Amino acid sequence: MKLNKLFILALASVFAVTACGPKDDPINGEASLKIEGETSYELENTLQSLEIKFTSNRDWETKVTGEDWITVDPAQGEASSKTQSISVTVKSNDSYPRTGSIRISIGTSSKTIKISQKGKEGLAEPDGTKENPFDVASAIAKCKEIGETASTESYYVKGTISSIKQVETAQYGNADFYISNDGGETTFYVFQAMYLGGEKFTSEDQIKVDDEVIVCGPLVNYKGNTPETAGKGAAYIYSLNGVVKEKGGSTGGNFGEPKGTGTEADPFNPAAANAKALENSFNPTTEKDKINALPEYYVKGIVSSIKSIDTGEHGNAELYISEDGTKEAGEFLLYRIYYLNGEKFTADDQVKVGDEVVVKGRLFNAFGDTPEMTQGGQIISINGGTEVGPYLGISVKSKSVAAEAGSFTVNVNANQAWTAAADGFLSVSPASGNGDAELTVSYTANTGAARTATVTVKAADGKEVKLTVTQADPNAEPGSELTWTAAEWSGAGTNVATLSKDGYTITVNKQNGSTAPAVRDNGDIRLYAKGTLTIEAPKAMASVTIVLASDAKYRYTTVTADSGEVGAQASGDTEVHWTGSATSVTFTVGDQATLGSDGASKAGQIRFKGLIIE
Repeated sequence: MKLNKLFILALASVFAVTACGPKDDPINGEASLKIEGETSYELENTLQSLEIKFTSNRDWETKVTGEDWITVDPAQGEASSKTQSISVTVKSNDSYPRTGSIRISIGTSSKTIKISQKGKEGLAEPDGTKENPFDVASAIAKCKEIGETASTESYYVKGTISSIKQVETAQYGNADFYISNDGGETTFYVFQAMYLGGEKFTSEDQIKVDDEVIVCGPLVNYKGNTPETAGKGAAYIYSLNGVVKEKGGSTGGNFGEPKGTGTEADPFNPAAANAKALENSFNPTTEKDKINALPEYYVKGIVSSIKSIDTGEHGNAELYISEDGTKEAGEFLLYRIYYLNGEKFTADDQVKVGDEVVVKGRLFNAFGDTPEMTQGGQIISINGGTEVGPYLGISVKSKSVAAEAGSFTVNVNANQAWTAAADGFLSVSPASGNGDAELTVSYTANTGAARTATVTVKAADGKEVKLTVTQADPNAEPGSELTWTAAEWSGAGTNVATLSKDGYTITVNKQNGSTAPAVRDNGDIRLYAKGTLTIEAPKAMASVTIVLASDAKYRYTTVTADSGEVGAQASGDTEVHWTGSATSVTFTVGDQATLGSDGASKAGQIRFKGLIIE
C-alpha cells in the first residue's frame, strides 16, 4: 500500500515538472495585437497590392471601409505566436481621390491601417451639387460630418438602386430604398423620398432595382449610425435613368441645346427628340391607339449605352443615345427598335457603344416620365452605312431531347447562302438554303448512355453557329420542367426567397452579395452578383438547365457550381447547363457582367424564368 502511494506521488511530480516546462500557447497572457510596418499608405491610382504583417495572440478578424475597392485575404484567422499576414488588393481608380481603412480586431482591441488612393488627374471630388453629385461613399462621409441633426441644405446623391424596402402609394406616396455605386457592396439609405420631381408615388413599379437615380434632399446621420436622406418627403428623385425633373418642374433630360427639325435631311439631336417626346405624355397600356397616331421623326446621336439586344424571338434592342456618346451629355431612350431596314437583330455586335446612328420612329413620354422612341422604330444608318451587312443566326443554341427518336425545328435567320451539317445521331433538312428558313433536326433512338451531338450552320461569308443537342439515357426517368408565377414564391423581396414545387425546393439567396434577389411580376427571377441559386431534389440530378429570361443579356455573367460542371457560357445564351450527380446543387453568380450587353465592368446578374431538371 505504501509502495502504491509512493508511485502516485512520483507520477504527480512528473506531471508538475511537465506543466512547468515551456509551451507555445499564444492565448496565455494579456491580449496583444501589433502591426509590423506602416499603418498608413498613400497609393497611386493604379491597381495596387500590399502585404500587412502583424502578430496577434487572440483570434482576429478584419473589417474594411471601402470594400468596393479594397479586398482582404484572409478576412480572419486564429491566434499565433508567429508573424501573420494579410494580402490587400486595391483596385485601380479612374474617379476622384478616395480613402479607406482596414481594421484588425481582437475582441475589444483593434488596429487600423489607413489607405489613401489618388484619383484620375483633373477630376473634381463630388461636392453634392447638381452638376457634381455625391456618390455613395462621399454621401455617407457627408452625413457623418453633418451629424444627427438634418442639414438645412439639400444635396444631390447619385447611385444605382440595389434594393427597395417599400413604396408607399396609399397616403404619403414616398419610398424607402438603397442605392450603391453600380452594384458595390456599400449602400446608402434613401428614406421616405418622393418620386421624380417631388411627386407622389402612384405605383410600386415606378422604380426598380438597377435604376440609375440622382436623389436630392437634406442629409443626416440618423441616431449617429445611419447615414441617409432626411425623411417625411424632404428628399425626392431628381433624375431617373437620365430623365430629369426639378421639384415642381417639367420632365426632361440633362441635355444641351435642341437642334434639327426631325426630317431625314435634318434629324433631331437627342435634346430635340427629348423635347418633342415631352409634348405627348400618356399611358401606352391604356391609351395604345395614341401611339400609332403619332408622326415619325428622324433622330441622330451616338450610342452611349446598350440595355439589351434580343437576337431571339423579338429581334429588337433597347439603346440609349446622346450628343457625344457619354451619359453626362443626356441620354435618350430608343425602346425596342429594329436593325437596319427594319430587320431583326441576329447578333449582339451589330451595334455597339460609340456607333453614330440615325433612327426613325415615334416619340412620346411613356407614363409621363420616360421620353423615348417607342417600340417599332428602326435604325436607318450606322456610322453612315445604310446597307445591312451579311448575317447569320439560329433561334436555339442548345436542346435536350428524350431517348426516343424524334425531331424538332430551328429557325435560321440569314441574308446570305448557308449550309447545315450534323454529326453523331443527328441529321438535318434542308442541308442548305439562302436567307431565312426553318431547319428540321432529326435524331435516332438512344439505347445507351446519354449522348451529345452538334449541328453546324455555316454561311457563305464564313460565319458559323452551332446547336448542341443532348439526348437522354433511355433508362433515365423523365425530366421535370419547372415554371412558376411570382405568387408561388415565399419571401419575395427579402434576402432569401424559396419555391417548393413538384418535390423540388428552389432557393435564391443574396448570400455574400449586396442586392437581394428579385421576383418580378411576370415570375422572372433576378439574381445579383455573389447571390446563389440552390436546387434541392428528391433524388440525384444528372443535369440542370437554367432557362434564361428574355432580358438576360443585359448584365449576363458566368456562374459556378459547388459540384458537377457548368457548361461553357457565352454572350447571347438562352440557357445555362449543368451536369453532375447530386441531390443538391448551388450556383453562385459571378461578380462582373463579363458576358453582358451593358459592359463587363458592371455588376453581374443572372435573370431566369424556369428550370429543366433531369
